Amino acid sequence: MASIQKRPGSKIWYAQFYVRQPDGTLRQVRKSTGHTAKKLAADAAIDIERASKGSFTAGSAQAIKARAVLADAVAAVGRGELTADDYARHLSKLAEIANIEKQAAYTVGSWAAEWLKRKSGAAESTRSRYENHVTSLAEFVGKARAMAAVTPTDVRRWAESIAASGRASSTVSGFIIDARAMFTAAVRDGIIATNPLAAVNIEITRRAHDRAPFTAGEVKALLASAPCDEWRGLILIGASTGLRLGDAAKLRWENIDFDAGVITVIPSKTQKRGRVVVIPMGEALTSHLSALERDGDHVLPSLSRASIASGTGLSAGFVRIMSAAGVSRGKTSGDSKDGKSVGAGRVTHERGFHSLRHSLATRMRAAGVPEENRMAILGHTTRAVHSKYAHVSIDTLKSAIASIE
Repeated sequence: MASIQKRPGSKIWYAQFYVRQPDGTLRQVRKSTGHTAKKLAADAAIDIERASKGSFTAGSAQAIKARAVLADAVAAVGRGELTADDYARHLSKLAEIANIEKQAAYTVGSWAAEWLKRKSGAAESTRSRYENHVTSLAEFVGKARAMAAVTPTDVRRWAESIAASGRASSTVSGFIIDARAMFTAAVRDGIIATNPLAAVNIEITRRAHDRAPFTAGEVKALLASAPCDEWRGLILIGASTGLRLGDAAKLRWENIDFDAGVITVIPSKTQKRGRVVVIPMGEALTSHLSALERDGDHVLPSLSRASIASGTGLSAGFVRIMSAAGVSRGKTSGDSKDGKSVGAGRVTHERGFHSLRHSLATRMRAAGVPEENRMAILGHTTRAVHSKYAHVSIDTLKSAIASIE
């Protein structure tokens, strides 16, 4: 008999029961009852379990409706008129009749909203990415489409449309990975039986550029072109600690221990895992931060309130400083004209604020800092990730050749 329980952080009760498979094994099924009231949820769980096990009573309203849908489909097949859209429509109707969810099947739109709600604890940038990616899929297949009616062909066409729009491979992969995670959660909760994105992989030809570091001279030029002490502080923090733009802008005084000479933070990207990073401060950064006037909890109060990605945000502000300093943004990715995309894909550049992180890794490598120490400072947990940051300068390579000649 079905039992009911709640997921952590959710008010909705879920039905849990076992369904016997053709090979005799039992498979655990968990499905949302759609109720917050325990009594209503318990009653719904009984109906959900009965429907999941195919317990249609002969002559019941459900059985009559199901026969009508199947008869319509069989007739269309006989006439040679059953299209892919018709197939999806019949599946959607059967899903509602079979009562995959008590209040009728989750639609792609309603499940996307539920899944995004569960991701509310993620970092702001991550939540924004999730919303963008799953909304794209929902709009492509139709927000009103039942989850059970979404086919591998549907999601493959969606992924192909993203790739064809000119987006970089890493971007397309991100769309697929996030949408796959949403459907995996639906499988886990018993809303659908299989994940239509399980085997979707699209061959991509457009590649995004890897980030390129700044030279020491370029960093000095950026500092000289900064419009105020806060911006100089932000650039120094990025160049001296390798912190990402959002983490650097929102740095708090409580993160800084001047006596110990360290900054201790939990980067937003690894906030969910609670990974603490302790970064020693250099003399230039210590001197600059010590001289700043304390106005509130944030080290850079004005910049901490600014958005990152808007046209007037921090990223755009740093690009303007680069322009004023005469520092090139490097090569662009994708099809572009005068720095603007001619397709749907966003034009990316080799260099931006994140390049300061690459610059720090590169300088540490050139100075002979052991790899494990570089990884600890930057918060990297794998050598594969770190290898993308610690670039080898041409001067270092020339020195290597000179040393053996």
